Amino acid sequence: MKNIKSFLLLIMLLNIVSFSQTQEKIPWSSLADSPWPVLRGDVQGTKRSINVGPKTPNIIWKKTYPTGIVNGPVLDENGRLYFGSRTAPFSATENNFYCIDSEGEEFWRYPTPTFLATDTAPLISKDGTIYFASQNTHFYALNPDGTLKWNYNSENRFFSRNLISDKEGNIYAGNIDSLFCFTPEGTVKFKKFIEPYFSSPTVFSPSGDRFYLFNNFYKDDIYTDYLLAIDLEGETIWKKKFADLVGDSFLVDNSGKIYVMGKELEDSTKYRGIICLDEDGSTIWKSNFYESDNQGSPTMDKYGNIIYPIYNGLASIDYDGNPRWVFEVEIDSSYIHPIEGFIHSLICDDEGTVFAGSTLGNFFYAISSEGELLWKIPLFGQFSDAPAVITEDGTLYIGLSYGFGGIPVVDNLIAIKDNPNSIKEEELPSEYKLEQNYPNPFNPSTTIKFSLPERSEVKLSIYNLLGQEIEVLFQGEKEAGSYEYVFENKSLSTGVYFYVLESKQVRLSRKMLLIK
Repeated sequence: MKNIKSFLLLIMLLNIVSFSQTQEKIPWSSLADSPWPVLRGDVQGTKRSINVGPKTPNIIWKKTYPTGIVNGPVLDENGRLYFGSRTAPFSATENNFYCIDSEGEEFWRYPTPTFLATDTAPLISKDGTIYFASQNTHFYALNPDGTLKWNYNSENRFFSRNLISDKEGNIYAGNIDSLFCFTPEGTVKFKKFIEPYFSSPTVFSPSGDRFYLFNNFYKDDIYTDYLLAIDLEGETIWKKKFADLVGDSFLVDNSGKIYVMGKELEDSTKYRGIICLDEDGSTIWKSNFYESDNQGSPTMDKYGNIIYPIYNGLASIDYDGNPRWVFEVEIDSSYIHPIEGFIHSLICDDEGTVFAGSTLGNFFYAISSEGELLWKIPLFGQFSDAPAVITEDGTLYIGLSYGFGGIPVVDNLIAIKDNPNSIKEEELPSEYKLEQNYPNPFNPSTTIKFSLPERSEVKLSIYNLLGQEIEVLFQGEKEAGSYEYVFENKSLSTGVYFYVLESKQVRLSRKMLLIK
C-alpha cells in the first residue's frame, strides 16, 4: 500500500510539473485588451507575444522620428502604436509623445515642455488611458485622443523603464529615490522612499498581490544589489541581497517562480547565470550554462524554456535549468561594433521564435525555437533598446534610438511582415525529423511534429512497451514539408509509449509518458 501511495504521489508531482511548464497569457483586468499593452508584453515581464512574427525579413516600411525611440513602441487594442522620443537637442523647448497608425503615420502627438526625454515605456489601460513618465519630473495620463487627463510633478526625474498596473488600475512608477502609486484619477495612493538608486517596479506576481523591483544601493563607492518583493501598499515583503544582479533581467512565470540573472553571495565564479527563485525569495536552482559575463534581459516561451543573452549571442535552457542550445553571432566586417549585445530587446513569439535587436547597433535577428538563424537585417549603427512588438496579422514593429558613434537617427521605426508569397519560398526541410512530443508527460492529448525533405510514403504510429502497435495516426503519401498530429488518449493506462515515423528511407522513434 505504501508503494502504491508513493507511486501515485510521484504521478501527481509529474503531472503538476508538466502542466506548470505551459505558459499562457494571464488576463489582467486593468489593461487594454491588446496583445501588448505594456512594454514587456505582460505585467510578468516574460516578453512573450501571443502572436506569430515574420519568418522572412520583408520590410514593408520605415519611418523617421526625431531623436529616436528607446522604450517602445506599445500597442493598443485598435492597432495603434505609442512611444515617447528620446532627449531632444538642448535648444529644444519641448519633446513629444506620439500615437501613430499601423502604417507609421502620425495620429496625434503630445508635447512635453522641456527637451528632456519622454522615454518611459507607456502603459495602456482598459479605458484607453495612456500613462507615461518623463525625465522632466512629470507623470502624465492622456485621454485616447491625446489630450491631457492629468499630470503629477514629482520634483525629481522619473527613470522608469516601464510602468505596471495592479488589477484595480493603480499605476506604479519610480523616480530616483521614491516609489509612487497613482490611482486612475491621478491622486497619489502612496509615496515610499527607497534607498537610491533603484529601478522602477518591473513585474507582478501572477496573483497580482505583489510586485518585484531591483534596488542598486550605492554607498562608500560600493554597489549592493537587492531584489525586493513589495505588496500593494508599498511595504517590503522580503529583500534578497546578491553579489551581482542585472537590474533589467527578471521575469515571473505562471506558477509564481522568479527568474533573475546574476550571482548569489556565495558564488565564487565570475560569471552570471540564471537563478530561479521561489515566491519567498529562496533559491530553487541555478544555471551557469555557457559561461559568459552575461548582461541582459531573458524571455520565456510558452513551453517554459528560457532564452537569454550571452557574449556575442543567445543561450537557452529548459524549465529546470538544463541546457538546450547556443546561438553565437559570427562577427565580420559588416558589423559596426566588434562585439554583439542584446541587453533589453528580446521577444519570443507564439511559435518560440526569438526576435533580438542589437543594443550596439549591428543587426536585428530572428532565431528559431531550435536556436538557428532565420534572418537578420542591418541596423546601421542604431540601438535596439526595447522588445519589438508583434500584431495579430504578424507585423513586427522595431523601435530604434541614438546610434553608435553618433550615427544619425533615421529610419528608426521599422515594420516587417511576411510577403504572402514568401512562406512558399522558404527552404524545405533538409532531412527526415521527428520532434519530441509536447506536452510530455501528457494527459489527455499531445502534439507530434515531423518533417520530410521529399515526397514520401510515411506512417506515424503509437506503440506500447511490448512493441505492439496501438494506433496509426497517419499512413499515406505526404509532400516535402513539416506536419503535426494530435494523439488523444482514449483508454490507455499510465506508462511509457513510443511514437514511430516510418518510410522507405528511415525509421525514427521517440518515447513519451502518459500520466492519468
